[in-house]
Amino acid sequence: MVAISIDEGKTSPITYMEKEKLPWVCLFDPAPGKDRESLQQYYGVFSIPQAILVDREGRVVSMNARGPELERLLEKHIGPREKSDK
Repeated sequence: MVAISIDEGKTSPITYMEKEKLPWVCLFDPAPGKDRESLQQYYGVFSIPQAILVDREGRVVSMNARGPELERLLEKHIGPREKSDK
């Protein structure tokens, strides 16, 4: 899991990430320069939340998997979901 913040202000996402101690990588692009595009543009994130499923080899498997399709792809690329006793 990788999170990419597209917040305009710098304080909000950094404070949130520190407070929540998220167990995944969080990227933040405070201000794209004239010579480079923003992370949002680079990764093609035009709506939030944006789910990008990447396989173990780092290849993008899906840019829009949700619901049953996400479950199917996760099982195919990661393995079956462990059964819970709950």
